[in-house]
Amino acid sequence: MISHVLGLTRWEWFKIRRRWLPWILLAIAILISQVILWGFYAAFHLTDGSIGDLIPPYEYASNQGVIEVTCEELLQGATVEQKASVLSPQEQDDFFTGLHEWTPSCEGYTTTDESRAFFTLPVSAALSLFMLFSFETGAFGIILLLILTASAMGSEYGWGTLRASIASGPGRAQFLASKMLAMVFIGVGAILVIVLITTLTSLLALLIPPAESGSIFLSGQWGNAFVFLGKTIYAIIPFVAIATFLTILTQSSAAGIGLSLGYLIVEWLVLPPILRINDTFEKINEGLLNQNVIEWMFAGNTQAAETLDIARTPDTLQGFLVILAYTAVFTAAAFWLFLRRDITGAKGG
Repeated sequence: MISHVLGLTRWEWFKIRRRWLPWILLAIAILISQVILWGFYAAFHLTDGSIGDLIPPYEYASNQGVIEVTCEELLQGATVEQKASVLSPQEQDDFFTGLHEWTPSCEGYTTTDESRAFFTLPVSAALSLFMLFSFETGAFGIILLLILTASAMGSEYGWGTLRASIASGPGRAQFLASKMLAMVFIGVGAILVIVLITTLTSLLALLIPPAESGSIFLSGQWGNAFVFLGKTIYAIIPFVAIATFLTILTQSSAAGIGLSLGYLIVEWLVLPPILRINDTFEKINEGLLNQNVIEWMFAGNTQAAETLDIARTPDTLQGFLVILAYTAVFTAAAFWLFLRRDITGAKGG
């Protein structure tokens, strides 16, 4: 049974690799990851290593004029106190109230060493995956995976090859399992390719002018990088199940892609602000897949967040369990629908 499914999965790869779409989507993912890495590289050198200074400062309009506080000054503490000393007691209260509300903006403030790490191994490889697959940064990798999965499954309906494929030997369950497994393997392969290319370009970034004074590798970070690689692979699995189910439901590539992306947008952008209306709905929001992927793929706190006591403590166990639940539910739904529905001829689209 397992060997049969793996054989079918291998055959799925031979079919898919002949199409243009997977290679185009891979090229897009690689391009995005490289734009991210070289963007951090350029920002680091254009700002002399002070990427954190790009965060807009806090501004307070007083009788003495406009007082500005940067994240670096906020971390120094004494500088802020000195600036506030020229204000009246009432103005000081208003000044520090506004400063307290602005403080979370400095969560992303990075030191020179942290900024350099963005294009230095192994942090650069982990960061490229985070920027591609996290909902906090656009989830472009997940969008591309949904498109590929829906297209691969939907093409069987559109071209009318599904009936012939199943009639040639494999059972429906084995056929669908191989389809989904192939998508997961392709996703993993794409992730490894992105990591490999990021590794090579990270080395290139540190070897070309202007010369770098630091090490080309960051010690003590390799374990975290491998853990994050595993987290990324685990996080993509439910989206393969979702796209597969919605494509089987509609029996169409176009509709499958549309519904998959629509589901992603509704759960990611539409529902969260609505569910934050009260505490009861907020509990529902905590069970959404995108929210738990954010928790699961948490990339760590900056030194600024730790110092300012605004560091996040993600619930990775909940994230793990919710991702597992979504995977199980949508996989079961896809198999149930695929096994009981009649298979018709070509549908187009």
